[in-house]
Amino acid sequence: LEVDPLLELLAKAVSADIIGETSALGRYAFTHILIRETLYEELPPGKRMRLHRRVAEILEKAYSSDTDARLPELAHHWFKAAQAGDTSKTLQYAVRAAEHAMTQPAYEEAARLYHRALKVAESAGLEKQQIEAIERALEKAVRGSEEPVAPAALDRGVFAHEGDYWSIEYGG
Repeated sequence: LEVDPLLELLAKAVSADIIGETSALGRYAFTHILIRETLYEELPPGKRMRLHRRVAEILEKAYSSDTDARLPELAHHWFKAAQAGDTSKTLQYAVRAAEHAMTQPAYEEAARLYHRALKVAESAGLEKQQIEAIERALEKAVRGSEEPVAPAALDRGVFAHEGDYWSIEYGG
């Protein structure tokens, strides 16, 4: 959109109390998480993936001199776009963000990101020893976490934590 029509749409959304201006000039946020989630879920999956890819590309371009400052965001958007995008970038950002989280120490976040890296590792063309290195890093993150994690959590694709939700896959 051109700037003026976009500003008009934003003003309408603000007056309808769908979004609100944040403390940063020119930034907006949904007034309630349920509004955001509802609108997000109404998007067709293919469009969601394309939008995540576009956001990731824009973030890369905007922060090309310091992508480290945006690692969690980049990892999130590339992961959400992985099926329609570049799995090697998904893997790269997931591992970099996980390594950064380990230095914080944010072990649960690191474990979540290493899980994501493992989900795309094979389609990204990683060799067995590279996958094993990510698995070892995941184990280190899980051991570093103060919260005990069931051993099943280390089994790829069986017991996965994504944000506030757990996915459990039953045999078959």
